[in-house]
Amino acid sequence: MMNGQYLQGKRIDVDYAYKKDNQKEKHGSVSERVLAFCQAQRNAQNSAKLTKMFQSELHQRQED
Repeated sequence: MMNGQYLQGKRIDVDYAYKKDNQKEKHGSVSERVLAFCQAQRNAQNSAKLTKMFQSELHQRQED
């Protein structure tokens, strides 16, 4: 989700973590990478839901 975003004026590029000894070998097994991806997706969905909920609450309070 952060890939291509900017933080303090610098572009963020996200890539796999490769092992020091073998630059072609990625950290974690395929299943671990899939689990990490799924967790990141759930976190993003939960964050979007919370943002929407808080915006709705803020809007209701402004109307009162």
